[in-house]
Amino acid sequence: MYRNLYKQHSQGVVMLAKQLENTVEFLGTGFLAHDKGYILTCSHIINQTDLIVALLPPSLNTFNPMTLSRVNLIPLTLVQNNPINDVALLKINNPDIGVKVPQNLFGETTTLECGSNIATIGFPFGYESLHLQSINQGIVSAKTVTANGVKLIQFDSMIHEGNSGGPLLDVQTGKVIGIVTNRFNPTKGGGIMIGNHQLGVETNISYAAIIEYGIELIENELKS
Repeated sequence: MYRNLYKQHSQGVVMLAKQLENTVEFLGTGFLAHDKGYILTCSHIINQTDLIVALLPPSLNTFNPMTLSRVNLIPLTLVQNNPINDVALLKINNPDIGVKVPQNLFGETTTLECGSNIATIGFPFGYESLHLQSINQGIVSAKTVTANGVKLIQFDSMIHEGNSGGPLLDVQTGKVIGIVTNRFNPTKGGGIMIGNHQLGVETNISYAAIIEYGIELIENELKS
């Protein structure tokens, strides 16, 4: 079940980075969302002044180095952004790069049931030079809405900052139902530090923006 899900989606999940003069700085995760080269991710990891690039994932089911020393960079352009819903749309600059996404990629969340099995694919701890793409599992634990009216899927998988922007997958349908945003932090940025370790942030409460917000960005871009 999870094996087939990973085969279906892993090659479309990319590492996002900021290009600097002689190196790159890890930003988070994104995923191919349209055959025209569009990539969905989180708004909060993107700065509009940055030179953003994508790094393609490694070969499927091979032993890959934990840290990449050399990478092939694919330049991207930020074309749509919605900070309130925390979703952003990037586009591959080079039209010669072939992009193919699975048919019927997106699910819908109005009928999504709590208790449904989910999976996430992303690059946890990419900022710590851990460049391995990883798949995690969990369940939908709640469907919630923020004070600003943003609809979120709550799930019980411990994601990390590097997972932000990756796809939330419905195991039953094999479709993308959300864009991973963040993990609940009960200390709200404060808390007690022991070395580099902050107490109280290792919760299994994580969130994803509903995929409908990403679909809206794609539709807006295609109309423009």
